[in-house]
Amino acid sequence: MIVLLVILSQIVQSGYTVVDAGSGQVVNPADATVPVATELLTNTGFETGSLPPWYGNPQWEVVTTFPHAGIYCAADVGNNWVRQELSQPVLTDSIVSITIWSRQPDNQIQAIDFMYADATYHEDIVWPTLNWQQFDVTSWLSDQMGKTMVALRFWGYVGGGPAIDSTYSDDVSVIANVPLELTEGTSAPRPEFRVSPSVFRDCARITATDAARVSVYSATGALVGQLEVGSSGEATLQGQNLAPGAYVVVAEFATGSVSQVIQKR
Repeated sequence: MIVLLVILSQIVQSGYTVVDAGSGQVVNPADATVPVATELLTNTGFETGSLPPWYGNPQWEVVTTFPHAGIYCAADVGNNWVRQELSQPVLTDSIVSITIWSRQPDNQIQAIDFMYADATYHEDIVWPTLNWQQFDVTSWLSDQMGKTMVALRFWGYVGGGPAIDSTYSDDVSVIANVPLELTEGTSAPRPEFRVSPSVFRDCARITATDAARVSVYSATGALVGQLEVGSSGEATLQGQNLAPGAYVVVAEFATGSVSQVIQKR
C-alpha cells in the first residue's frame, strides 16, 4: 500500500527521502529519480471561482449552475474553446489518464484537442447528455505515442436542437508519470526503469539498467503479477489477463525500488 500512496496522496520531499504527506511513511530511498503520477493542470474543477489559468473565448465563464462537484463549473454558449497549458511538456508515453466531466442540455457533441509541441493537435469528439458524465479520452493517445503534449483544449458546440447551445464542463484532469528529482543523499547510482507505452492493450515493454524483480499491483493494492528483468535488461508485461484500468508497476533493485503507474486499455 505504500506504493499506492504515491498515487493517491500528496508527495513531499523531506531531506533526502520522499515522504507521503498523509501518512508520513517513506515511499522511496534517497538519490533517485522517481516517476510520480502527477496532475498537470491547475484549477481543474474551477473552484477558484474564475477561469485562469484556463483561457480562450470570453463566452466561457465560471458558473454555479449545477456543477458536477464543488461550487463551480465552466460553461459556454456556442462553438467556443478554452485551453490550459500543462505545467510542463510531457511525452504522450508518460500520460496515465486524460478525463473530463461534461453535460449538455441539448445532447450534442463536444470536441477535445490534445495540443503538441510541434504545433499540431489531435482532435476527437465525445457525446455529452443532459446529466453529468465522465469521459476518459486516454485511448486517443494510442496512435500519438512519442509526441510531446503541451496543452489541453476543449470546445462548446453549435447544434440544431431546441435547447440553448450550452456546454458545461468540470473536473478536467491530465495525469502523467513525471520524474521527481531527489538531489540529496548518497552518490550511489540508481538503476533506471521504464514501462513503455504507459497506456497499452496487449503488452508493454519493461526496460531496466540492472536486474530487478518486477511486481504489478491493481489500484486496490492487490498483487496481480510478478516477473524478472535479467541481464538482458528487458522483459515483456503481458496484458491478456489484466482487466482494463490503472496499475502500479514496482521494480525492486538491490539499491531500492522504483514505481510507475500504467494504464491497461
